[in-house]
Amino acid sequence: RRRVVHRRAPVRREPMTPPLDAMTEALVTAVPFAADEAFAIVELGTGEGLLADALLDRFPRATIVALAGSEPSRTAAAGRLSRFTDRPQ
Repeated sequence: RRRVVHRRAPVRREPMTPPLDAMTEALVTAVPFAADEAFAIVELGTGEGLLADALLDRFPRATIVALAGSEPSRTAAAGRLSRFTDRPQ
């Protein structure tokens, strides 16, 4: 009889998801508006406001309603977005 040896596949050590900055850049790049257009954004689950910050930075005439589910997230997002004065809500 022939002996069959089962080998385990090598364990993949690097993360399966792209880095956060790469994902953010991909989402911002996918927005179908020109940088100088005025439009409104609604972000559900904004967390600390990383994506909202990138969107407002790239689109200076855009406004955003950034909704977060917890008080710590709302506080963090408000702090991060405070430089945009009246554009975040």
